[in-house]
Amino acid sequence: MLENIKKRDGRIVKFNDDRITRAIFLAASEVAKEENVKPSYEMSEELTQRVIKILNSKFRDEVPGVEDIQDVVVKVLIEGGHARTSEKYITYRNERSRIRNSRTRLMKSISDITFKDASSANIKRENANI
Repeated sequence: MLENIKKRDGRIVKFNDDRITRAIFLAASEVAKEENVKPSYEMSEELTQRVIKILNSKFRDEVPGVEDIQDVVVKVLIEGGHARTSEKYITYRNERSRIRNSRTRLMKSISDITFKDASSANIKRENANI
């Protein structure tokens, strides 16, 4: 039984299937809005149970990472005939990844400016009147 997951930063946290259901439902809501239909939260819960079943068989002796879980969600969506929902899910996933990478680069630059000595931080030398 899946109890924990590994976050991107390496922390191990308690598994919460509601997060999968919510992510699937949000992607399905985007598709439903385009098609002028009502999204089904129950279908999102059913798809989540399929994801959990695969995760339980695939990760018996190890803790899955966030990316592993997201990969299984995409697989279940596509195999379940929810290709458009899968597209929305992948698009959102990629956008979040892009934002996360931008924040990481920004934080590294701020750290360089704030904490590094001027002789070892190129960004400080580039902005100096040398």
